[in-house]
Amino acid sequence: MAHCSLAKSLVGDEEAIVRMASALEGQILPQVWAQGEDIAYATLRNAKVVLMFERAKRDVTALYLRSKDLEEALREDLNAV
Repeated sequence: MAHCSLAKSLVGDEEAIVRMASALEGQILPQVWAQGEDIAYATLRNAKVVLMFERAKRDVTALYLRSKDLEEALREDLNAV
């Protein structure tokens, strides 16, 4: 997704992840950003930002449900390690 302007806006420079980690602290997670069909989901794990990107057409309800599914899958994967 190198061409994705959403990804560039979220992680376009060296300090972007640091700023994002700070901004995510204390927020309801995961956070979701969408720009056209480009979607980004962000959460925190062990004080580290985890970003997941996909390209899809989703309405607001579907974005929310997908974010919760991804959060649960990530939790299960990390607990399995």
